[in-house]
Amino acid sequence: MWMQLRSAFIHEVGLERAVEESSRVASDVVGASLAGPQASRLDLYADLGGWVIVQADRIGLVTHADLRAHFRAGTEELETIQAGKSPLLVRLYRKDIEVRQRGGFAPVFWDGWSGAVTRVEVQAGSEKLRAFGISSVADAVSSRGDIWRYATSEFLELRMPTSGPRESWPLRPEWRMVQAVGNESFPSSGLVPFVLVQGDRLRYLRAIFGYLSSLGAIENEADLRGLLRTLPTALRSVERGRLFSAEVGRKRSRLPRGIRSTVDFRAAGAGPGKEAPWAPDPSQPNTRTDE
Repeated sequence: MWMQLRSAFIHEVGLERAVEESSRVASDVVGASLAGPQASRLDLYADLGGWVIVQADRIGLVTHADLRAHFRAGTEELETIQAGKSPLLVRLYRKDIEVRQRGGFAPVFWDGWSGAVTRVEVQAGSEKLRAFGISSVADAVSSRGDIWRYATSEFLELRMPTSGPRESWPLRPEWRMVQAVGNESFPSSGLVPFVLVQGDRLRYLRAIFGYLSSLGAIENEADLRGLLRTLPTALRSVERGRLFSAEVGRKRSRLPRGIRSTVDFRAAGAGPGKEAPWAPDPSQPNTRTDE
């Protein structure tokens, strides 16, 4: 059985009660107790009043995903910008225009605001949820902040064009507010950053093994330990003034804060019974800082 919880129902009764009552109805329909519900899609959003996106803003969108835009005829304003597609997409659109055209209950939460409202919406499908290590509804509910932070810090950012690489441009103040939603409004389990960093670690290990085997062939050294003993001396020729400890510290600072403070991947990779904790300190925001 597939069940979709519409936003109006969730806002009316609350997320936990909506899941509980829907599960009870599903159990009544099939006439039997059900296993724990699995999450197939998660939609998150935040509304920002007074923010209007214009065509010139497009250059500040930093992402590796494809972008699609819909314009308002006769104006510089954009009605919709979409980054990516299923199973993960981020959409920015004028919610006030949609409400005027189609109706809806969104103005209930705007406290009488009648101006422009831009909604930022994150949609994560089942494939992306599983890639994040999220299967159950309980995991999805507790990891909303992690998903929001990934979508608005790693997947897409809005920056102010300056000199230098796009990734070094300063964040727009509006986007800082968007990112803050992940810390202030959505709970986090730490599962998503753990899975992502764990995947990076495995990828690096595989790459290192490949490079070492190639280097071993050149050096005619088939013993891994023997090759590793020669590396410190060999690597001095490519350091070019960079201290290894400084490079490690610089890159360590870019890891999610919860990962830096709680996870020992060496213990996690040591086998059964050595699982590393991944839940970060909830008082520590898990966001990337700009240098």
